[in-house]
Amino acid sequence: MPERKRYRQVCLRLTDDEYALFEKKCSDSGMSKTDFLVSVLKNSTVKVYRIEEALRPMMKELRYIGSNINQLAYFSNIGQEQPVRDNIESIRKSHNRLTAEISGFLKALRCNADVW
Repeated sequence: MPERKRYRQVCLRLTDDEYALFEKKCSDSGMSKTDFLVSVLKNSTVKVYRIEEALRPMMKELRYIGSNINQLAYFSNIGQEQPVRDNIESIRKSHNRLTAEISGFLKALRCNADVW
């Protein structure tokens, strides 16, 4: 009897729906479960995104916006509405631009996701 090459074992937990999908894909492929998983493993690509690095400048700017809002709240509370009126529009524009930038970043992630 030839020596078995595959001696590593992996335990996998799936929901009932995931398991049914797994069974169907194995059946449709005509492969055993092991061969199917090995094929998926060898023929798929995993993309890793360093989200924290990409979002760091956006988070920094968001903190600045929060700080500016706190300053405007202070001026408003002490009865100095003019600084609030002078700065509120620029904060709104910064916030809208940043929101669009984050939205674009997340949309790009979804568009580049591999589906198999």
